[in-house]
Amino acid sequence: MQASVDHRINNDWKLYAAYSYNTESSNTNQLRVTAVNPVTGIVTRSNDGTQGSLSNVSYGTAYLQGGFWLGGLRNDVLFGGDAQYRTIYRQDLIRQSTPNVFNLYNPIYGTLQPGTTVSASDSDQTDKLGNRALFFQDTLHLTNQLALVGGVRYMEYEQLAGKGRPFIANTNLAGDKALPLGGVIYKFTEQISLYGSYTQSLKPTSTIAPLTGGVVIGSNIAPEEGTSWETGVKFDVNQRLSGTVALYDIDKKNVLVVAVQRRDGPDRLSHRRQGPLARRRGRRHGKADRQLEHDRQLCLHRCARHRRPDAGGQGAAERRLEYRLALSGL
Repeated sequence: MQASVDHRINNDWKLYAAYSYNTESSNTNQLRVTAVNPVTGIVTRSNDGTQGSLSNVSYGTAYLQGGFWLGGLRNDVLFGGDAQYRTIYRQDLIRQSTPNVFNLYNPIYGTLQPGTTVSASDSDQTDKLGNRALFFQDTLHLTNQLALVGGVRYMEYEQLAGKGRPFIANTNLAGDKALPLGGVIYKFTEQISLYGSYTQSLKPTSTIAPLTGGVVIGSNIAPEEGTSWETGVKFDVNQRLSGTVALYDIDKKNVLVVAVQRRDGPDRLSHRRQGPLARRRGRRHGKADRQLEHDRQLCLHRCARHRRPDAGGQGAAERRLEYRLALSGL
């Protein structure tokens, strides 16, 4: 469900508000392969499943956008706020062993029913996140071609995550931070613009599964933080050929990573504390945390839209050249 309102107050000011709500529920069953004997062909499997899975996400934003003249210079301002509440819940986690009757050299299917054995220590998996933010941005037009962009986003958040019966919290934190952003736009012509930007991001560190040593992620553990520098050119030729060429550098630190430990026990998550940033270069594509993407678009909403890659490792950085090309009206 989603709804939005876009109201123009006058020629200079407009008000925008939007709200969205998404929910998803599911029940799943699956056979997981845990071992294979290549000599006999016997496959050891676990009859697992998840029952009563429910996820909810609600997001709302509202802002006022407009412009005014001050000291003979045009100011285009935008200020408002947004809030997000997200819940992930998995009620019953099925963990059931199966007899070793499946042979990969002579497979027979359809002999097993869905599992029914509930693992109390794995059930009631919960991840609740709430964050609220206020933001302000000003685009100062120094000339008809040159503009400076500056702003700040203040956010506060809290998160609770864990699992088990009785419930054991492996994440329980809260915090707040002000995140600045800035940029410059130079308009060569009506068709070509250059831009540069600087943004910061923050993402709470969390885990449902227990960490090594039973460490609970609390407010004493620094959240994942990132900085992004970007420069590029955007062009639009006669509203038929448009594109963006961008070069950006992203640094991240305090990233929670999966450390595989195979010492007669299950794999577990471990948290590596902040250290020197490890720089990497490459071409990776993936999903980004919403907040940095929001700030980048907020800072450069007149110039470009961009993606950013996933982070990897305790400290990670990436430099990438990206381009987009679009044709219209053909």
